[in-house]
Amino acid sequence: MEEPRSGFQTGDFEQHRVAYEDGQLVIEVKGPGRSTWTMRSFGDWPLVDVEGTAHWPDPAVGGFYGLTCGRSDQDFYAGLLDPSGGTVLLRVLGGQATVLLRDDTPAPDVSGGEPIELRFSCSGTDAGGDAWLSLSVGERVVASAADPSGFVSFLRGGFYIESGDSPEGALMTGDDFRVVAGLVSGGGPIPTLPTGGDPVVETLLSHVPETLRKLCREVFPSDQEATVAVDCGTPEVPVATYLQYAGPEAMMGDYEELLEERSDATGSSCEREPGEGPYTVDGVETGRLLCFLDEGTATLYWTDQRLSIMGHARAADGSFADLYA
Repeated sequence: MEEPRSGFQTGDFEQHRVAYEDGQLVIEVKGPGRSTWTMRSFGDWPLVDVEGTAHWPDPAVGGFYGLTCGRSDQDFYAGLLDPSGGTVLLRVLGGQATVLLRDDTPAPDVSGGEPIELRFSCSGTDAGGDAWLSLSVGERVVASAADPSGFVSFLRGGFYIESGDSPEGALMTGDDFRVVAGLVSGGGPIPTLPTGGDPVVETLLSHVPETLRKLCREVFPSDQEATVAVDCGTPEVPVATYLQYAGPEAMMGDYEELLEERSDATGSSCEREPGEGPYTVDGVETGRLLCFLDEGTATLYWTDQRLSIMGHARAADGSFADLYA
């Protein structure tokens, strides 16, 4: 979190605040009995380990804090601690939480006011059997539960906070966030991304705007037919992904699937509203552009027929004009 480009959505709102400060991610809820979370996408995997350092600076303030893994900003699991070390595992659907497990017994190695290394392991039904999740403090598992009606796989992960009864609300900081995807039980292999210098990655990077190129990192392609992907997000555009396809047919197959899900994309200009249509470069039609609000966040997809590259960008807010620009 030393540089605010890790892709978490930030902002200062009436009831909560998320910001990069002093090399950490600060998440705050303003007032009692409230919760908020911030997540970023990482691909589509049936098994993930979401890891991070969480710091609850005031042990006297009640509430919960921890990590998430899920399908969207409104559908996810949360693995949480309270300030005394008690544990809670939540399933959140449509923003509504269900407690899967609660244990008020203090977990070992939870020192009041000190940063804590957490790991939230999530297994979806695509991995076989029931969905399963566990929360660890350091190397020690402190809570685990199965969920027969759980998610098939996971697209996002991040941090979660819920305030107690204090009128001031609650604040936590997060750091050292990472996701290890594709773990299998019994110490099986972990898929890894190609190393730097891969010619396919280098070719894709050559088509990314030069001002963004130094920010790019390779990510697992989120779309079925893409061969390689890089994300070049900034604080203003937390997700700026470029996906390379073997050919225009494969690219348009993924694009058409996206379009089928967006019945709201009926406007005339992505500069101000959800819509879909062709765009031009130097007066020549180059590809298609799709824009919509995804849970209140302005989102764009665009194709480049010449290069078989599809772009995907998400703003830090709901402004189509800023993201389009």
